[in-house]
Amino acid sequence: MGSPAGPRPLRTALRCPLCPQLLLALRLLLALRPVLGTPHPDSKVFLIYNVGVQGCLETKDSLVRLAKGCNASSPSHQWKWVSRNRLFNVGAMQCLGVSWHGANATAGLHPLATYECDRESVNMRWSCRGLGEQLSQHLGARPGNGSLDRGDQARGSQWRTYGTEEDLCSVPYSEIYTIQGNSHGKPCTIPFKYDNQWFHECTSTGREDGHLWCATTQDYGKDERWGFCPIKSNDCETFWDKDHLTNSCYQFNFQSTLSWREAWNSCEQQGANLLSITEIHEQTYINGLLTGYSSTLWIGLNDLDINGGWQWSDNSPLKYLNWESDQPDNPSEENCGVIRTESSGGWQNRDCGIALPYVCKKKPNATTDPFLTDSWSEVKVDCEPSWQSFQSNCYRLVGEKKSWQDAKKTCLRSGGDLVSIHTLSELEFVTKQVKQDVEELWIGLNDLKLQMNFEWSDGTPVRFTYWHPFEPNNFRDSLEDCVTIWGPEGRWNDSPCNQSLPSICKKPGRVSQEKEEDDHGCRKVLPLALA
Repeated sequence: MGSPAGPRPLRTALRCPLCPQLLLALRLLLALRPVLGTPHPDSKVFLIYNVGVQGCLETKDSLVRLAKGCNASSPSHQWKWVSRNRLFNVGAMQCLGVSWHGANATAGLHPLATYECDRESVNMRWSCRGLGEQLSQHLGARPGNGSLDRGDQARGSQWRTYGTEEDLCSVPYSEIYTIQGNSHGKPCTIPFKYDNQWFHECTSTGREDGHLWCATTQDYGKDERWGFCPIKSNDCETFWDKDHLTNSCYQFNFQSTLSWREAWNSCEQQGANLLSITEIHEQTYINGLLTGYSSTLWIGLNDLDINGGWQWSDNSPLKYLNWESDQPDNPSEENCGVIRTESSGGWQNRDCGIALPYVCKKKPNATTDPFLTDSWSEVKVDCEPSWQSFQSNCYRLVGEKKSWQDAKKTCLRSGGDLVSIHTLSELEFVTKQVKQDVEELWIGLNDLKLQMNFEWSDGTPVRFTYWHPFEPNNFRDSLEDCVTIWGPEGRWNDSPCNQSLPSICKKPGRVSQEKEEDDHGCRKVLPLALA
């Protein structure tokens, strides 16, 4: 039989001279307190509690019954949802099922029990929504059970996740998408059998390097299909390439074939996200890593928000674009982005449901960008007449319609520049304070220096974008190099710079000598006056 790695680790038996006394003390405690223990360290493990009986579901000799009380540290009380809508008992290392064969079946009685999870003649699929009702029916139908009376049987809603008011769907199973191995990124099958032992979570058993792995079919010994399990870490030592200039790390999963959302889940399970590209340097670095491969890979680019435009899944600003010619197309059907080696790292949009390789990105120990700090300034600023203060800056609406370049000159003459917007609260201020009859106006964002590489005219970094649906698009190569804000949500659109439109100027405010009042509430702001 093949193995995913090297020799098995040694197992050492523990000797305990005081164990008989400890067991006696434990039995006494159990007699005094029906509910004790702490939750299993596996966050997906829970206890199934019945409110009426005030007891938890347990296994004993493969049979399932309601115990009087609950013991969170007892494996026989511990359950978890696993692959294929099955319910796994940690103590029995088996799955909850109902057998339709045997002596009881002829009498119409189908007792609950736990079975080997690969047993085909047993129904092991459960709906978490209907599990409580089914438990009541099966437990009440068993001769001599005595745990549920007829009233209890009818109350499926009386079942809870122990220690909470949540139902039995509150600790769901999540697919674990594998890395490398030989399963093309397919998810783990939990539980799986390896070396005649069942595992209900990823394991390092059989590996000398300690990496966690899982089988992607029920029986590894039979199929030998496996992959590494994703883990969250603060380094880029394993499975990652690091750009030491930016400290960003990248993982290229060329052998995997997942949908866009599955690929996003795989990255998220590693504390990462699908690839975002926000700088020309980053595009160049990625192109270098793609050299020698022929592939189309998912990246984080998408327009899945029906109210917005193209965006990165990690919320990075969409300030640099590298669309191939005539892309994006089919906007109603192809809402996710890919990067292609055949076009030297060019981007296309594709149907999000197709299976493709993908790229993850993470930036360990990243610090908070000061331009993204969405908090009120602690100092009060003064602004000149016709200018309105917000946080530490002053703003003025210029009603006269001008081209983008002329609007910028007007702002420069007054000591400012066209407005740059760095946070959602600043965007809300700009959007809500302009007069309602101003439909569209210039802001400072533009790609005049380099096509599809957007910058703020005041030189501040682009850390936030808020595009309209299907934007930016440089419509029909019409040199849409300047950006406007319009609509009730204040979304952005790239437009020809020679349009005549109103604009907003922004400049730093003067620190006021007055002490800032602390009213513990929302600030009152006046509408921007037309200049």
